[in-house]
Amino acid sequence: MLRHIVTLLYNTRGARVLLAGQIFLSFLILFGVFAYLARNFAQYSTPLGFEVNGYVANVHFPESIDTVPAERQAIMDRLRGELETIDGVERSSIVGFIEPFSNSGWGWGEEVDGEHKWTRMFAADQYYGETAGVPLINGRWYRPEDSIGGRIPVVVTQAMIDANYDGADMTDSVVTFFTPGDDVGTETLITGVVANFKYRGEFAEEEPVTFVQDVPWNMGHSEYYFENMQVRVAPGTPASVEEEIFETIAQVTGSRESVITALEQRRERVSRASWVPIIILLTISGFLVLNVALGLFGVLINAIAKRRGEIGLRKALGATGAGVTTQLTLEVLVVAGAGLLLGGLLASQLVYLDFIEYELKYAVWAGMAATA
Repeated sequence: MLRHIVTLLYNTRGARVLLAGQIFLSFLILFGVFAYLARNFAQYSTPLGFEVNGYVANVHFPESIDTVPAERQAIMDRLRGELETIDGVERSSIVGFIEPFSNSGWGWGEEVDGEHKWTRMFAADQYYGETAGVPLINGRWYRPEDSIGGRIPVVVTQAMIDANYDGADMTDSVVTFFTPGDDVGTETLITGVVANFKYRGEFAEEEPVTFVQDVPWNMGHSEYYFENMQVRVAPGTPASVEEEIFETIAQVTGSRESVITALEQRRERVSRASWVPIIILLTISGFLVLNVALGLFGVLINAIAKRRGEIGLRKALGATGAGVTTQLTLEVLVVAGAGLLLGGLLASQLVYLDFIEYELKYAVWAGMAATA
């Protein structure tokens, strides 16, 4: 029967090639969409690594003290204490110019002993772990006294350890990192390790992150101010606490131009930027699948309508209804299979030659989903 089907398909190869080409292109599009979805949902499934029950305040200073780092630092320290006297505020922390859900990135990489090491950076004081609810899996959070002797104390994520130190136990280890523009490495003390910290959002990749209490290679320079305050509030605290936080900041700094945003609002805004293209791609894919399905059913129905005489003759010669149905269905499946086979071969080559930036596990899942 298969030889007979191939002969029939060859005789109507023009229309069949067009349909196989449609399936081929549709498979490639679906493959790309599903690979994108697989990677994004895999990243979404990993925890943020911190809590969002609080606010971030971008503190504004009057021009009279805007270029005096020491004075700014003193005001921020005082502000942190004042904020914690507000009913509902549990903890507060001074944060650098990168804050959660800010869509900003800050990384550092260098060659250390012939190996390239890289990490994202997040500047915050010693109270950040308690304020953001970042759980330690080993060690402790750094303290100001850890800087005595010129060492740079840091807390790192497990991803940072895995990527740069092969997953070894590095707690309380002193490593050479943060070279300040010359050939002499800086002694960096790893005081603790956290599971993960996706400060860029729920759909962000779980990358190496290093927490520092000051900018290592620009300590005291005015262009790297700690200008944000993250505030943790107790569950059930009314939204009116935001106004109290603002008034406290205005009173301490002498400026009413500070901006306060709820972390939950920031999380929703950043996540929405990822959900919108996902929904659009799923909608397009749904229409694409429907179009291909209609095309396949159209070929089948057309074949039946045009070949009534052939079907009648085959049944007169003893063919069963099931046999005729099997033949017509196989014809459609052969056309679909040809398009899927070509699409699968091309997709596998794209993955093998690194033309697409997806891990193999995402590509395999996408291939199976697109074929289905």
